[in-house]
Amino acid sequence: MEIKVDNTTELARDRGNGESYEANFEFFPFHEGETYSLYKGVLNGEYFASDRHGERCVVRTLKKKSSNSYADWDTFVQVASNADELASQFHRETASMTLAFPRPLLTNVNQKSSFVGVFRKFNPHEKRLKINETVVIEPLVGRPFFQFYKQNVANNQQSKHHAEQCAVKGNKQKRTTKNSNCVSREQNSEEQSYPVEVLPTLAAFSHYTWHATKKFIVTNFQGSFNHETSSLTLINPTIHSIDQRYGETDRGLAGIEDFFNNHECYKGLCSTWCKYETQDPNGNFSEPVTSLNQPD
Repeated sequence: MEIKVDNTTELARDRGNGESYEANFEFFPFHEGETYSLYKGVLNGEYFASDRHGERCVVRTLKKKSSNSYADWDTFVQVASNADELASQFHRETASMTLAFPRPLLTNVNQKSSFVGVFRKFNPHEKRLKINETVVIEPLVGRPFFQFYKQNVANNQQSKHHAEQCAVKGNKQKRTTKNSNCVSREQNSEEQSYPVEVLPTLAAFSHYTWHATKKFIVTNFQGSFNHETSSLTLINPTIHSIDQRYGETDRGLAGIEDFFNNHECYKGLCSTWCKYETQDPNGNFSEPVTSLNQPD
């Protein structure tokens, strides 16, 4: 019997640069949540000179079942794509810090290592990987990893005070954590944390997603902050939409209402944007100003 050393995926096309990549990934997941199992890996370009060749990545699989169709990932990919497109618009219009939601690459498992069963004994996990199951490849987010959505921005008066001092004035002047006197760092076991304006900026971005679409808001942010580039890389956000079309985590109007009931606008950032309760005389929401794709 031929011994298969690595877990590998088939080639996946990156629409951003037009190149194709496969992932070699570890024998067991480094994290298992309620829905997904995550494996660390490395991207291998179809050609050695590919832009992302050698980049560390994550292979995300469904934990409790084996996906056999790209359609199983339609909502996941659409949420990331919509969030990333809106984040680009948000940055252009407000000159705030850069928010990036990496767009997943869809592919299938091409090879399963012969050592998976052995490593299961040393690292017990629930996921049982299968050949040909559909998975997604994402960049490996840097450390430390933060679950920003667990922070209560609305009640953090210190964050609000600093955020208003640091709020974007529309002049697109670049600020970094190195020269800003508005940086407040929290203690972290691995390194110092992130600037105090991160949380208000994320809250303002959620508000912006409603202002721009009139159909949904993007919430529940998690990821990492890069101090060198003063930017955030965020993964697996949630969308709450008026017609509740974005999967099990989409709480529809209840999710939208909860956000605005707890959101306090920040002067100079989002105080002039339309809110959830902004409707026409007939009680209808106005038409969206963007043309983002919607899942069928």
